[in-house]
Amino acid sequence: KIVYLADLKPESSSWTPYFATGKQMPARNEFFAPRTDRSLSSGPMELNGKPQLKGLALHSRTHLVYRLPGRFQRFKALVGIDDRVRPNGNVRLVIQGDDRVLLETTVAGTEAAKPVDLDLTGVRRLSILVDFGENLDVADHLDLAEARIVK
Repeated sequence: KIVYLADLKPESSSWTPYFATGKQMPARNEFFAPRTDRSLSSGPMELNGKPQLKGLALHSRTHLVYRLPGRFQRFKALVGIDDRVRPNGNVRLVIQGDDRVLLETTVAGTEAAKPVDLDLTGVRRLSILVDFGENLDVADHLDLAEARIVK
């Protein structure tokens, strides 16, 4: 069985701006909110020159937490900075299963998107943090194309 993260509602979702203004700005929060099945620029996600129809688009500093609906074995995705903003963009991606780090890596717009395949055996809660990398938060448009959990 395959379940796409884009089809699940996260248990929690937060975005933190690089420069805090001290007051709530709902329009800005909505602009930087996670997108499902589309890029942060609202068209299809695009990685390695190909449109990606399913997945999540996240801006730095976004933190998502999912409670997994059952027991799953793998997390799989194609991970990269969206082609529309490359070669810019640089984020630190941390994926945790419960409180265990499964992946911690830098994703840069100067590199091609890469497949990720992580072991989820025994994991009940999946956490995805897209943190600030180099160059402030400029063009930090991370795509998790085909992000899915597999039994």
